[in-house]
Amino acid sequence: MIETKSMFTILLFLGSILGQTGHDAHSSGVAHSPEVTIAGDGSPINPNKKEMDGTAGTAESAESAEGVESAEGTGTAKSAGIIVFAHGAWGGGWDYKSMEAILERQGYDVYRPSLTGLGERAHLNSPDVDMDTHIMDIVNVLEFEELKDVILVGHSYGGMVITGVAHRVPERIAHLVYVDAILPKDGESVFGLGDPEGEAFVVGLAEERGDGWKIPPYWPEVGKDVAHPLETFRQPIVLGNPDAEGIPATYVLTYEGEPEADGFYKYAVRAKERGWGYEELVTGHNPQRTMPNEYAEILVAVSRGVSREGR
Repeated sequence: MIETKSMFTILLFLGSILGQTGHDAHSSGVAHSPEVTIAGDGSPINPNKKEMDGTAGTAESAESAEGVESAEGTGTAKSAGIIVFAHGAWGGGWDYKSMEAILERQGYDVYRPSLTGLGERAHLNSPDVDMDTHIMDIVNVLEFEELKDVILVGHSYGGMVITGVAHRVPERIAHLVYVDAILPKDGESVFGLGDPEGEAFVVGLAEERGDGWKIPPYWPEVGKDVAHPLETFRQPIVLGNPDAEGIPATYVLTYEGEPEADGFYKYAVRAKERGWGYEELVTGHNPQRTMPNEYAEILVAVSRGVSREGR
């Protein structure tokens, strides 16, 4: 019975799979808790973090973008750039309202779609929703909106999604940004990047509380988080488009404590080995809530082709 599982064991699983170790928990991947292990996603790992309450960021944080310069002038037709967010597990586009406000003031066009079965699209959840479904969600946004030169941002589980998108439509992407996100290789899955005990726990949770095919939020304050489709964690990602390898990319690691102890650090190492840009934010797993201005500053710097230090 799930009820007999200790919170320690629960956290242990999610940390290994979603990469939680000392981070805040919540949608978009497991929170970083030293006790958990899923794949590097950033959902609920630390059940004591207030950031798990599902609030998308306050109007105050959106209004006070002190870390980012305001766009000069008003009414200009030219966009500063296009930024598309791919949120993490259990979450939704709602979590990026503050980021959208900050970046739009800088002149950016921002898209924050919710993946199938999540956020305001929770009613579309079904056993058939898998990784390919979520990849196509973002691909379709890029194609139907005719977006090009996109800065594509993936958070936590969203790293799996944007990796797949990059191999489908590399010609539409100018830069990939992985924010405390899973960075998979061909043939890897969320479950495969975690440990067997963690997978068994999540599958058991889905069987007992999610009709066998969805993973319900199991932390104390779920807020707007909703059940996540299980098959997205099972399905291995299929890569193979050589054009995707040439897309510039940046990895942003968020951590509390020592970065090497963070569950997503292994993905940061992968990124460094590939010669990618690298940034750090000393905060919990959801910087869109805790450090939206600094997070936006990184994206602005990426769009301008400079490091934050070089601004």
